[in-house]
Amino acid sequence: GTQKVSAKEQLYKLCGVRHWKAPVYECDGPCDMKLFTVKATVEIKVDSGITVLECFGEPHNKKKIASEQAAEAALWFLKNVGLTLQTEEASGRRRKTKPLQ
Repeated sequence: GTQKVSAKEQLYKLCGVRHWKAPVYECDGPCDMKLFTVKATVEIKVDSGITVLECFGEPHNKKKIASEQAAEAALWFLKNVGLTLQTEEASGRRRKTKPLQ
């Protein structure tokens, strides 16, 4: 069957396509706790400079799930500001516009 691509994998791919640094995942707070909170950090390069995006996942008892949720949060934000793999800017191509008549 078809396997869902993880949010972490999607975020890594998006960063690569846009020539951004790879996302960084950090365990927030003491990692010996029973619940892990993971922060995903992405440096977004745009014409006006660099914006640092930090997204947190819900506290979870598994680091892998907490980091996946942090990646999902980052992808959600990036999608809502129009920075996805599907946008033309990601491919480096500019859409040809027809002249107004």
